[in-house]
Amino acid sequence: MKWLMIPEEVERIEAILLRIPSSQADLQASVRTAKTMTNENGVAVIAVHGALVPNREPMLDFFGVEQTAYKDITEQVTAAQTGFSSIVLDVNSSGGMAEGLYGTMSAIKGSKIPVAARVSGKAASAAYMLASQSGKIIAEDDLTMFGSVGVATTMSSSKNMVEIANTDSPKKRPNAATDEGIGVVREELDDVYKVISEKIAEGRGITPLQVNTMYGQGAMMTARKALAAGMIDNIGKPAGEKNLAAKEKEKIKMTEEERKAVYAEAFNAGVMAERSRVEAHLIMSDASGDFETSRAAIKNGDALTDTVKAKHMSAEIRKRSIDARATEAPLPVVVESQKPGAEKIDKAKQDLKDLQAKNPGLKFEWRKN
Repeated sequence: MKWLMIPEEVERIEAILLRIPSSQADLQASVRTAKTMTNENGVAVIAVHGALVPNREPMLDFFGVEQTAYKDITEQVTAAQTGFSSIVLDVNSSGGMAEGLYGTMSAIKGSKIPVAARVSGKAASAAYMLASQSGKIIAEDDLTMFGSVGVATTMSSSKNMVEIANTDSPKKRPNAATDEGIGVVREELDDVYKVISEKIAEGRGITPLQVNTMYGQGAMMTARKALAAGMIDNIGKPAGEKNLAAKEKEKIKMTEEERKAVYAEAFNAGVMAERSRVEAHLIMSDASGDFETSRAAIKNGDALTDTVKAKHMSAEIRKRSIDARATEAPLPVVVESQKPGAEKIDKAKQDLKDLQAKNPGLKFEWRKN
């Protein structure tokens, strides 16, 4: 049997389950019904107390051991989806069995209404794993305990009992008295824990590696240390808060009221960003003359990358070179076709000087035929 519970509780529960009641009638008479979900101002409060088991164990009821069935928690979370604004898990548990845990974690995580976990006493192992799927975990005080995140099992190593498996299934009956047998069991527990740690990480919005390194590695810790490690979100109720779920409800109400404004703001920001992108491409194409590159970039949604800039710069250099060649003209030449008089020669020379003065960047020369 795989346990997600602190060791001393595992020993106590297993000892109780092995006992034999005085009579079947006494056993049936001791069976108690599950704690019902309560309504606190429209908030569904679901108890997560004592040993966590797949279904209620009559033997635990017979010996007066407090218990909560995963089946009951799942059913109550489902029922609370209609008629309630939010859910509070009222947690005080040392953990429980692995069987049934994952489905209940999924039910909490999949709730359509906000879920908060209010922990008094302790949230250990399976109990913490359930709480990890809520939107917020609040410790009652500094000495509320958290942790024992891990999977464990108990195996008999008695030399008087020998179990043998078929040749192709040697790991079916591992011998806990040998290192090989312990290795087989640990491999199975590691596999189970990997699945659960990934689920915890999903619930808390972190990575499985952070769960493995920051969540105590199976140890218990006070609320203060758990808060520093990121296992919980707060200690005690925030000032002025009537109940945990009321704040979650208020948060959702505010989100609904502001939803259109937030959407409009995001939409306008997107429009401005797109306009700036297009304008940047057009400015580059106006300077470089490379409208084809800009047209393709705008159509493909490309930003003004260094590659696009380089294309425009290259196009601009080519454009300048072409423009420069187009404006070039042969040097003006004054041709003396016949021997003019002195006055005509003086006038021609003066015209050449005037032309030179008006065009300092050009070179003129006097040439006789």
